[in-house]
Amino acid sequence: MLYTIVVTYNGAEWIQKCLSSVVEAPVADHKILVIDNGSQDATVTLIQKHFTQVQLLLPGENLGFGKANNVGIETAMSQGADYIFLLNQDAWINTNTFPELIRCMEKYPEFGILSPIQLNADGNLDSQFRKYYNTESNTENQQVDEIKFVNASGWFMTAACIQAVGGFSPLFFHYGEDADYCNRVRYHGFKIGVATKCSYIHDRGGRSIEKVAYEKQVQQVFVANLVRLANINRTLLASVAINFFRMIQKIISRKTRAKHISLKANYPAFIRSLKGWSEIVKHRKEASGRRAFIKF
Repeated sequence: MLYTIVVTYNGAEWIQKCLSSVVEAPVADHKILVIDNGSQDATVTLIQKHFTQVQLLLPGENLGFGKANNVGIETAMSQGADYIFLLNQDAWINTNTFPELIRCMEKYPEFGILSPIQLNADGNLDSQFRKYYNTESNTENQQVDEIKFVNASGWFMTAACIQAVGGFSPLFFHYGEDADYCNRVRYHGFKIGVATKCSYIHDRGGRSIEKVAYEKQVQQVFVANLVRLANINRTLLASVAINFFRMIQKIISRKTRAKHISLKANYPAFIRSLKGWSEIVKHRKEASGRRAFIKF
């Protein structure tokens, strides 16, 4: 059985296209869960009016991306899910997406997460997706291409992977949770890949990353540091050293990869990441076990 999980927050602009694509998908034994993070627009009303077959969960507050998905994952796993598909509210799938993902998972059970090719609303390869996936590396007949990370806007996951890895960590409220989860997936012996014969659309067009407020710049660097500190594939002290030398390197070279990030944001982000030492240690201990951060 396949469960699609969509977390919503003020997503009225996209929700009809998103849910229509999964409702109309040609796949048997398919259920759809929506967890709304306290939308203030018409999102909930539209779902209740047009998608009565969808199970809508209303926590009454903004749980964040990871915790809200955990609610859906726990529900799906307790009801016997074989596969779970996490889909962003601003994304929608194509007709062949699910059949191809299921074929790939049946053929390559060593993969815990598969993502379709991610396109933008114009039908071109998504610019962020292109940063960690190179389409030119594929051969013509290659169904699955292994990579180390893929963002969670369209994750097709196996129950076996979730049984081993668990859910998203509460260490991350919004952003960084998918990178941390990918690290844990690889730690537990599963592969992450891209299904090269299917795609989905992620509509993030028109969103600028220019002129980001300084506090948000610090937050972005902090999350990147936190992901490295939480990575159970290396020791905590090694992760601290990596963060420290990356900070020094950026300050000395006076360059940063992200043009919207000020060099001044690196030091406070580094210090802030160390202040949560006890929570990081707790995360690493729990993440190395099975079913971390989730119960079902």
